[in-house]
Amino acid sequence: HLINILKQIVVQKDIELAQMDMLSKGEKHQILIDFNQNEISHPNYKTVYEMFEEQVDKTPDNVAVVFEKEVLTYRELNQLANKVAYYLKQKGVVENTLVGVMTQRSIDMVVGIYGVLKAGAAYVPIDPDYPEERIQYIINDSKINLVLTQRMLKERIINDEIDVIAIKDILIQKGLGTENLRLTYNPSRLMYLLYTSGSTGKPKGVKVRADAFTNLINWFTSDKYKITSQDNILLIAPMSFDLAQKNLYASLVKGGKLYLFTPGLYDYDQMLQIIREQQITFVNCTPSAFRPLLEFDTDFESLKTLKCVYFGGEQLQPAILRSWIKSGKCNANIINAYGPTECTAVTTSYKLNNGEIDKLITVPIGKPIHNAKAYVLDKDKKLLPVGVVGELYIGGIGVSAGYFNRPELTKERFMHLNLEGDTPQLLYRTGDIVKWLPKGELEFLGRVDHQVKIRGFRIELEEIEAHLLNLNGVKEAVVSAKENEGE
Repeated sequence: HLINILKQIVVQKDIELAQMDMLSKGEKHQILIDFNQNEISHPNYKTVYEMFEEQVDKTPDNVAVVFEKEVLTYRELNQLANKVAYYLKQKGVVENTLVGVMTQRSIDMVVGIYGVLKAGAAYVPIDPDYPEERIQYIINDSKINLVLTQRMLKERIINDEIDVIAIKDILIQKGLGTENLRLTYNPSRLMYLLYTSGSTGKPKGVKVRADAFTNLINWFTSDKYKITSQDNILLIAPMSFDLAQKNLYASLVKGGKLYLFTPGLYDYDQMLQIIREQQITFVNCTPSAFRPLLEFDTDFESLKTLKCVYFGGEQLQPAILRSWIKSGKCNANIINAYGPTECTAVTTSYKLNNGEIDKLITVPIGKPIHNAKAYVLDKDKKLLPVGVVGELYIGGIGVSAGYFNRPELTKERFMHLNLEGDTPQLLYRTGDIVKWLPKGELEFLGRVDHQVKIRGFRIELEEIEAHLLNLNGVKEAVVSAKENEGE
């Protein structure tokens, strides 16, 4: 790399340091092509609700959704969602209209969300467990004038200027159609607006496009870890969490069953019972939500039906999985997925090799998924080579349409950069510190704002935490930097 820099100085003596490129042509090819060669063409892009409607035609009488004692077949779910869609069209909903959906995990939740999509609109998930102030902020900021909810939750919305209706009250109305609506599909239309925490304390709405989400579902249900009509997915996360979105659709576009876990505080004994008795095969949750299952089920018998466990939302520490994997009773593919809400929830993924569980200190976040791009850049937005720490920038179809009604913040985090020598592409600046590993996987090291400098050395606190968690007997670890007088 030093030789590459010296060559540039010889050719152009007045070149600025920030303009220098340390990478050789071979390294650029490795990063731009080898590590990011994942384009998959989908000539007939369809929305998830169109994929669902096709599945309804194939398996109309299969069970689609189960919540406690309530069960809907594919035909029943489709007809109920169509009634909601016709109601919304009567209310004047058009493409990209934002419709709030505030429900607990329930049959109503699935019917309402599918109905919004079938009407060509985009949904805004509102967690009823949010404080009243946050609920009101999301309603005001998104400028929605219609919220679908449950009867028991209607009084939570104190706003006379918007329509609030319980989904069950829509379903009992007479004269609403039950057949599929025929809409012209615009790939770039909004699918949902999801609010995430903001550094200023105010949540920000992320605009996720339909084609970006279709790409995610095509990857999530791909042949690599194929979801079939025999699979059962358990939805654990609240619908206001980006991790939950793909689980609402994955099984239902493939003929499988979607099980909804009871809302409220997690009852892990009940969760294990559902996994065991309902033969759950797919679970997607945060590591901290899954760890208690391993602690409650000490012989791991209840987890034997799991065929795939997707982790996301937090850094995955191998220590929590060691006992399960080494027990010989882990039949699941374990996937560590990474991706910000701003890039449609998943950008990279890594399949854990059970044989490496004792060697790993942290689990890599892996390689870019279908049609996603990942770049490690320095502070001058120059490509960095394998092994050099920098900030992760994300490109590809998954990059969202920015923040709702926040043009300055959108401009700050979403930018066009020319990294491949042709047309500049839209990238999202994650604020995450990573590095390339030799085989083209990314290792997550922390956040830009969690990096500290001690005696001139840049220190990643999360990296130290990871090493501590790797020690026997250590269950949790927090590392902070403390300033002593005179040092």
